This record gives sequence, structure tokens and C-alpha cells, in this order.
Amino acid sequence: MKKKLLVLLQYVFFAALAAFFVWLSVKNMTRQDWIKLEDSLHRANYWLLVPVLGLLLASHWLRALRWRQLIVSMGYKTSILNCFLAVMIGYFANIGARLGEVLKCTIIARYDKVPRQAGRHHCSRTRLRPHLPAECLRAYADLPVRCDPLAHCR
Repeated sequence: MKKKLLVLLQYVFFAALAAFFVWLSVKNMTRQDWIKLEDSLHRANYWLLVPVLGLLLASHWLRALRWRQLIVSMGYKTSILNCFLAVMIGYFANIGARLGEVLKCTIIARYDKVPRQAGRHHCSRTRLRPHLPAECLRAYADLPVRCDPLAHCR
């Protein structure tokens, strides 16, 4: 009972947070803005969303298949649906520096009993490691210059 109440409170909290952000984004709209919005929504061609959403879901599904293949190659079993949902939640959480990748590993570890180290190994191998050389070069480029380029002219 206590766990169900906690889950219910989480849903209520995040729904209230979403409602707050919606209110925050529309609180300064004038009556003319509302009329323009309503007119635009009536004139929109919603059939254009069908192929876009289909391609978007196919892309995410293929990414989940790839991620599942990497986890299975490490010797762990996971379902494609859980991988797909973890990928989708990871996209929603990609606010900071690869926060979604860490969350994706945590979700798979929680629901499919894959050790977090396996997921983190995948994240570091496919996401973080390719960026390290560029980050090192960027840090090196920001170092102050210690030599005087005009020293030979004096």
C-alpha cells in the first residue's frame, strides 16, 4: 500500500509540474494570440505528422535494437520493449551532459537485472569515449600561451 501511494504521489507531482510549465508558457498570451493559435490549429494538416512519427519511432526502435544487441553480446538478457522504453526515457532526460545515458543504464538494471556496470561500459564505449579526444584538445587549446612570439624581434 505504501509503495502504491508513493507511485501515485509521483504521478501527481509530475502532472502538477507539467501543468505549471504549461501555465508558465501561456500566462502572458493575449486574446489575439489565442485567436491566432486556434486559427493555426484549425488550418494545420495533421496528416503530415503520420510519416514523421512513423520514421521517428522506427529510428528509436532501431536504436533500442542496437542497444539490446550490445547488452546481449555481454551475456545478459533484456527485452526489446524495455530497451525501447529506456531509450525513450533517456531522450526525455537528456538535459545535461549525457544524463539520459546514465538513466538508460539504471532503468535496464532495475527492470531486467542487468548490472549497471555493463550498461555503463556500453555508455562509455559508444557515447563518452569518442568525445574525449576532442575535449582534451579543447582543454589544451584553452591553456595560456607561455612563450613570447615576438621574443626574437627584440
